[in-house]
Parts: sequence; structure tokens; C-alpha cells
Amino acid sequence: MNIIEMATQAGLQVLLNARIGSQTYHSISGSLPALQRFADAVRAETLGESIEHAKSQNCEATDTAGRDSAYSAKGRRLRAEVG
Repeated sequence: MNIIEMATQAGLQVLLNARIGSQTYHSISGSLPALQRFADAVRAETLGESIEHAKSQNCEATDTAGRDSAYSAKGRRLRAEVG
């Protein structure tokens, strides 16, 4: 996931402020609708990666005590989508 590219595609302005050694520093600005588009793109990308992971791992999502939790409910939804 290239978040700089995703921010630009969402309509945010990305400026390179500095490069010090191997580190780069950016400033990002834009409108609230552009920020919402960026958040939607990140959510979609993350969901796609989660579904791919669930398909490849057939993962179970429970907390450390083996109880149902909000995370395990999300895992069950993802597994239901994967089929």
C-alpha cells in the first residue's frame, strides 16, 4: 500500500519537506472531502488485504483467552465474505 500515492489520488496535496539521510518528511494538506476519499481508499485496501490473508491463512480470530470478542466478530465476517 503506497499511502503517498493514495493521498495524491484522493486529492490531497503532498509536499516533500525534507530528506535527511534515508528518511523523508512530508506535509499533507487538503479538504475534508479529500481526506474522506483517502480514508475510504485506505479502508478498501485494508479490507482487500484482510480478505486475501483470510483466504491464504484460513485464520481464526479470537482473543488470547479464546473468547469471542469484537475482533473475532470481524474475523467471522471476513471468513463469511471469503466463503
